[in-house]
Amino acid sequence: MLKLYEAKNVGIALAITRLFRQNRLKNIDDENGHLFFYHYQPKTILLFMPFLKILMNRIDLFAEKVKNIKTVGAVDFTSKYAIQEMVERPEIRTAQCIIELGGGNGCITEGILKEMQQPKAQLLSFEINEKFCELLQEIKDKRLTVIEDSAEKMELYMDKKGIKQADVILSSIPVSIMPDEVVEDIFAIAKKRLKPNGLFIQIQYSLLSKKLIEKTFGPVDMSWVARNVPPAFIMVSKNIVSK
Repeated sequence: MLKLYEAKNVGIALAITRLFRQNRLKNIDDENGHLFFYHYQPKTILLFMPFLKILMNRIDLFAEKVKNIKTVGAVDFTSKYAIQEMVERPEIRTAQCIIELGGGNGCITEGILKEMQQPKAQLLSFEINEKFCELLQEIKDKRLTVIEDSAEKMELYMDKKGIKQADVILSSIPVSIMPDEVVEDIFAIAKKRLKPNGLFIQIQYSLLSKKLIEKTFGPVDMSWVARNVPPAFIMVSKNIVSK
């Protein structure tokens, strides 16, 4: 059965189009086999019924990001290109313990889990936003522990799990708009609980935190991902521990 619906505005039509272009609509069940057409002059977009739920969820998440911009730090989700630049590394494939600071909606989290290869490896993902934590909890992977708490509590939860040091720490927290003293505290804890020569990986949308990362961990290897909204800097540093 086919139905024709007219999009209320061009924003909805473009949002649906963008989902298709970004290949974000995956693992969809065929609910009742109904097809829907979303129409906005001059274009018509074919849409399966289950996509409606995904679209509405995405709009809700976008609104959540805008509402909490000071703690989220971005208004769109990290692109697959930025995620690949962050996670496609041998250190992640061999890691036994990875810490994620700022799990968000889980897109980077899933990228990390996909790259992890050690059967007993653990991923601890810290996120303070309740709605994002609910999304993270939907990721069914026994290697993942979702922690609804601040990155400043990293040591507490690592101690509870008997983890002395992490092999890799990936951060999406918006350090450029957070108070300097909070960022310095988080980085100091991260350095303490990151093994020598372990990787610290930070995604940011400006270079304001680069000097602090270098000061805390060591020289920064930086790449720029244009295919992200906004374009992102991926900063990678090995934890240099002075003897």
